[in-house]
Amino acid sequence: MFHRATNIGKLYKPMSFHLHYNENGLTIKRQAFNVREFITKVTAGQQVLGVLKQGALKPEAIIAQIPKCQEGAIRTALSRLLKAKLLILIDGAYGLAAKKDQQVQEDEE
Repeated sequence: MFHRATNIGKLYKPMSFHLHYNENGLTIKRQAFNVREFITKVTAGQQVLGVLKQGALKPEAIIAQIPKCQEGAIRTALSRLLKAKLLILIDGAYGLAAKKDQQVQEDEE
C-alpha cells in the first residue's frame, strides 16, 4: 500500500499486508515491505501501462524504461494490451487508450 497524498500530516512509508482467506473469514497481517519482491510480482503489462502514463512511446523507449523485464515479455505485453484495446498505436508509438467515459465527455465539449 502506498500513501501518495495527504491534506494534513505526513506521508507514511509503503506498507505490505498478507491476506489469508479461510472458512472462518479473512485474516490480515502486516509484513515488512520488500521492494524487490514487489517488483517481481508486477506483470510486464502492468509495468508497460505504468510507463505509458507519462505519454506515448515507441517500443524501444518502453523497453529502455523497464530494464528488469525481458524485451520479448514487453513486446508480448504490448501486443496483448493493444488487442485488449487498452493501448493505441499511432506512428509506431504506443499510448494509453481513452476510457469510454473520457471519450463521451470529450465528444460533448
